[in-house]
Amino acid sequence: MEPWATGFYRPITALSVSIDYIIWGLNPFGYNLTNLIYHVLVSVLFFLIMFSLTKGNLFIAWLSAIVFTTHPILANDVQVIPYRQDILPAFFMLLSFFLFLVYTSAGPLKKWCLMLSLLSFASALGSKETAIITPLIIFTYVIVFSNGQPYKEKLFKAVKVCLPFLLIAVLYVAWRTYLLHGIAGYGKSLQVSVSENIRNYFAYLLDPVERLHINIRHILSLLVLISLLYWGEIKRSFTDSIYGRLITLLLIWMLAPLMIFLFTLGFIDNRQAYIPSIPFSGIISVVFVRNLQSAINKIRVTPLSSLKNFTASAITLGLIAYLFIYSPLIKNYREVENCGKICKTVLNKLMEIVPALPPETTVHIYNLPVNVYPKGTTPITDGSCFENGNYKKFLNYYYPDNRVKLVPHYTIWNIDTDYPLNVNSDIKFEIKDKKDEGIVELVIKLMNDRITISQ
Repeated sequence: MEPWATGFYRPITALSVSIDYIIWGLNPFGYNLTNLIYHVLVSVLFFLIMFSLTKGNLFIAWLSAIVFTTHPILANDVQVIPYRQDILPAFFMLLSFFLFLVYTSAGPLKKWCLMLSLLSFASALGSKETAIITPLIIFTYVIVFSNGQPYKEKLFKAVKVCLPFLLIAVLYVAWRTYLLHGIAGYGKSLQVSVSENIRNYFAYLLDPVERLHINIRHILSLLVLISLLYWGEIKRSFTDSIYGRLITLLLIWMLAPLMIFLFTLGFIDNRQAYIPSIPFSGIISVVFVRNLQSAINKIRVTPLSSLKNFTASAITLGLIAYLFIYSPLIKNYREVENCGKICKTVLNKLMEIVPALPPETTVHIYNLPVNVYPKGTTPITDGSCFENGNYKKFLNYYYPDNRVKLVPHYTIWNIDTDYPLNVNSDIKFEIKDKKDEGIVELVIKLMNDRITISQ
């Protein structure tokens, strides 16, 4: 397929999936294994970066990596094969940044590290467009962590070291624009309000399981409260402490993807939280550890002052515990598993009936779920593994000459979160063959009260 037909140009991601296909064929285990391996590698790189930026603070580095690795929002990215397009750019971004950190330290391999860093950045861009924030991360690092230099010198140094990265970014954008005959992407079809996008962005990081029902007012109130209570500590930390400078870097890193999503995608969903969840994990880990250490050091001298630090550490510890409780290590998110079961069952049924159909037959599929949601949640109807195009591509793979037209009729399925769907007993297919009209109706019937349908 030509790149402009999809609206995206991600050759590295396509190459990665192609290699999986050569090795595994259509066995999903291999693709999921590759996703998991890349996720682990991202976590290892994040640990090494935090270890370097904190000058060897092993506790913060480990905690940051653990919080990121087990964040609940990442369950979809690791389990859903196409979402490798979010994991892969994160891997190459972190690899590029880590090699740049090695480059900034004196060593015999300095020039090689810079070249490999640039190559990794190019690979990140070829994985997904979001990686274009990498030069901003490097620029911020040079500005924030260049100690004892006048601002103009730091600015000149930052621009100088970022020039090769910016050149690669410009060449990539030009080449991508040429291939896609424009900017392409999702365009205006997915646009929602800016406030809703901002709310979704932070809610996916703070409350990915939607138990707290965070809205934009909660986010703004939290920022105001933190500013009022901790402004003095924040100001001193950002000017005098390596950890304050680190939080500055992580904050810019976390907010940069938001700016891209707001101006390009128009819609933010949970899988796009993969990259910002990396610096977010670092921020809450630094805040927890540093406030706990400060509280312990102050408790004998200024007990009242230590109370603020204890409060901050307790809140961040509560957030870390909340995220861990709902992590995929503890909780089984069966939505993805159930989606896979339904998809496979419908595809098998289509494979069974399509070969016997006359050419130009139209197949109507009724009660096809636009997605599967736990009961009581508000579904988002944009994007689904049940889209008509996915089924048609599958049929075209096995039957290249088929001229069957698929017409899906979508509903919303609600299934208890902890219920493992049994497709043999919970789902039944009814086939209505209207030969005179050239139509076949495939009706999905639900045989279990624990599964409900809402229009």
